[in-house]
Amino acid sequence: MKRPLAVVGFTLLGALIVLCAFNSIPIALIAAGISYVLFMITGVIDKTRDRHTLPTAFFTVVIACIMFYCVQSDYEKVSALADTDTTIYCCVKEKPEFNEDYGRYYCKAEILQLGGEKYKGNIRLSFNTTYDKLDPECFEIGSKLYFKGHLYNVGGENQGIIDYFKSENIYIGVYGIKELSVLKPERKPM
Repeated sequence: MKRPLAVVGFTLLGALIVLCAFNSIPIALIAAGISYVLFMITGVIDKTRDRHTLPTAFFTVVIACIMFYCVQSDYEKVSALADTDTTIYCCVKEKPEFNEDYGRYYCKAEILQLGGEKYKGNIRLSFNTTYDKLDPECFEIGSKLYFKGHLYNVGGENQGIIDYFKSENIYIGVYGIKELSVLKPERKPM
């Protein structure tokens, strides 16, 4: 095999593109199983084992499937919590920005816990200062927030908007924030 990194790179890129196009965890698991079996078979056959190209490609597909599964598994679990009221513990990643079209503030935060369970990913906080009586200044970057709220799927039914939020690792949104407690980040002297 003259260019092993090219085989790995192109196979990884191609596998991730196909997996993202199907956007299905069962397909990723099936592809990983088939690729693993083919990797084992090509490792036994002398001609393919000596050239290393096919075993490397099949093993790379298995790695791509595992990467896809790790990212998607939390997305599926978190998005399944939509339309529920729960406790949220998160860390603010961006200051709130006002959206004039909707008359609401939106803020991105890292999910630490939803309903007592740990998840990876981000959440989109949505609030109105008039109705929710929240001060946008308390949403300082690095602040840890603990509150109750209503979860909703970001993007609704529009796949383009859903894909945009997924690219930002924003898996779910929350509104109706109540019983908010804020732990400001520690300020370290220079």
